[in-house]
Amino acid sequence: MAQTLLTDVELFWLKVDPNSPVSPFGAPQWEAQVRVPKKRKKELEPLVGNPEKNIKDQDNNMVSVNFKKKAVNAKGEKMQPVRVVDANKKPIENLATIGNGSVGNVIIRSYDYDVAGRKGTAYALDAIQVTKLVEYTGGDSVDFDVVEGHDDALF
Repeated sequence: MAQTLLTDVELFWLKVDPNSPVSPFGAPQWEAQVRVPKKRKKELEPLVGNPEKNIKDQDNNMVSVNFKKKAVNAKGEKMQPVRVVDANKKPIENLATIGNGSVGNVIIRSYDYDVAGRKGTAYALDAIQVTKLVEYTGGDSVDFDVVEGHDDALF
């Protein structure tokens, strides 16, 4: 098991709340998208298994990769959540304030697996350090206005 530190990356779509892992494919996990300039693409290639499939071109001459960490291991045991700290290595309590485009460092852990006859190396997101916070304040969303003169109990 080896760890790799990626420095000065942009962070997008952080889903790392320790109490609320996401389950996009049925298995609970934590996720984050990491973006770097295209000239740094080679740094990501050894960490993604299949670079052609897993490294995506983005706008502004950037590339991205999605890292994840399972919330439960193959034995059904809960895993340690992704550690998220600030520039001073203090835990960030309100993870919802970390907005897209924040800058930081990430630690990726590689590990070997042997499951159902399939062997290989996988990669997991271990920790995130936010060094430049772009605060999330909510999106620009469209909402309804209150319409006067209508019965509150239509249904």
